[in-house]
Amino acid sequence: MADELDGIAHRLDLTVVHVLSAPAPGWVGERGRICRALLDRHLPADMRGYEFFVCASPQVEATTVEALALAGVAPEFVHVESFEHV
Repeated sequence: MADELDGIAHRLDLTVVHVLSAPAPGWVGERGRICRALLDRHLPADMRGYEFFVCASPQVEATTVEALALAGVAPEFVHVESFEHV
């Protein structure tokens, strides 16, 4: 999945930040849960014209949407696709 997202990012004007809750040893990227502090490290100062896409389990989706709202992102710029683990 990460390779697919990185490939899409190269074709589009898209920034992908991989966040792992339980990374393997040696992981140097973001870890934990998506929260306001994490967003503050990656969101541009001026978010006009940006759209945000969230694809996650319902629990992660809810906390991410909440963090985006706390960061000042208006709901109409947040697009959500939920999935359930089977």
